[in-house]
Amino acid sequence: MDALQGIVDKDQQIVDVLNQTARKAQTTSVRLAATTTHLESTGRDDRNLTAQRLAELQNETENLHQREKQQLAKQRDLEAEVKEVKDGYLVRDGLIAVLAVLSVGLIVALWRRK
Repeated sequence: MDALQGIVDKDQQIVDVLNQTARKAQTTSVRLAATTTHLESTGRDDRNLTAQRLAELQNETENLHQREKQQLAKQRDLEAEVKEVKDGYLVRDGLIAVLAVLSVGLIVALWRRK
């Protein structure tokens, strides 16, 4: 009878160990499921954040290109304006030179008449 009780006790120990192992496995499974859910959520959030940041960078790049085009157009306009002013100075200086020569010529002509 003691031998039979020893077998029953040993069987009970084995069942207890199996139950404890099953509980640990269940707990580990729940933790893994929670971790997986968290990682999936984090992954989605990261993808969304990355997509949003990429869109912002693309918009910023487009804005920079647009500003660059505007600056180039402004620079071309200013260069054209500088050219006009220089051309105006050339005409003005030419007129001054012609008037100076004419004035000298008139002074010489008046001086010779006297």
